[in-house]
Amino acid sequence: MSWLGAILLLALACYDGGFGDPDGDGDSVSDVEDRCPRSPAGFEVDVAGCSPPEIALGRGRDALVALGERCRIGTLWAVREVLELRPTESLRDYLRGSLEDCGARAGVRIVDPEAPRLQLPENPGRGVVRFANFVRAPAGAPEYRAVRWIDELTSVSGTGYLLTHQLLVLVWSDDTGLELPEHIARRSGSFLAAILREQRADPLFSDLFAERLAILLRYGQPDREESETWIRTLVDAQNQQGLWEPGAGPGFEFDGVRGAGTQPTSHTTSLALLALAGFLE
Repeated sequence: MSWLGAILLLALACYDGGFGDPDGDGDSVSDVEDRCPRSPAGFEVDVAGCSPPEIALGRGRDALVALGERCRIGTLWAVREVLELRPTESLRDYLRGSLEDCGARAGVRIVDPEAPRLQLPENPGRGVVRFANFVRAPAGAPEYRAVRWIDELTSVSGTGYLLTHQLLVLVWSDDTGLELPEHIARRSGSFLAAILREQRADPLFSDLFAERLAILLRYGQPDREESETWIRTLVDAQNQQGLWEPGAGPGFEFDGVRGAGTQPTSHTTSLALLALAGFLE
């Protein structure tokens, strides 16, 4: 080969990317032009370099803010977690404004550790009321009563929403600075394993699907291939407005009383956003 031919081959190699603009995420869109420079492997990207999960996350954030539902503690907690992973100013303003509107509403300490603890009643009630009081316990006082209620809630065999909230009260206890005995805190491992089994057995989209997936991707270590399959299901479920509708909930039973599983759109959407943010990390 002549020296001129060798130079031409080297030039072609550079043109093909050997020495061209860097492409950090390997999606064939150079970092200079890539609006989503950390796109996950396994997904096609658009001309701007963004994958379907990243596009869904952006649309969902805007749609949740526009929806304007405030003072739903579970929703605000999920938003706070999203902000830790994928912060944006619009979502931060939404959370800040929501907390100002909520004031001292019960359970707000779960979202804002600086908020005062709510006073727990001596009698937690029965049925769904008892369940609601137990779920608020991480934000409550006196702390000995909160610990006792959390112990009772996490001691029973649970499925569905009861199971996910058994894990969440342990998470929220840590968030609010409520110190739990070691034998209670270490139950989180068995709850995560049970949530994973349920997700594998129930792969159709629902509010509970989004809740389980958000928990697994935030606090567990699910298989990447399985996670990608679930994320595709979640992306496909996003509606034209950028929201996720909860669908018909399975309900749950606690203390001998059956509760409805219906959730607001903001709840499902915030959990979908948390699942996406967790996956993209």
